[in-house]
Amino acid sequence: MASAASAAPAASGGPDPGEEPVASFEELFRTRYEGMIRVAFLLVGSQAEAEDVVQDAFARVNLRWKRSASVPARSSRCCTGPWPS
Repeated sequence: MASAASAAPAASGGPDPGEEPVASFEELFRTRYEGMIRVAFLLVGSQAEAEDVVQDAFARVNLRWKRSASVPARSSRCCTGPWPS
């Protein structure tokens, strides 16, 4: 049986070691949206506000998708801090 600590995501905010990069924005959204909602809910305490925060974050990611090769590594940080320049 795996411990809770082994199931936790990487502390760096990037992808887990060995995780394949996503090929499209749609795949990023499909694979990360629900986890980001959970994190945002813990930060803001409201489901509706968490959904707004994550939707805004994905809108920002979508605008920058073609300009950055490392968007997936940044995706888990986009609702907790400013986008790095």
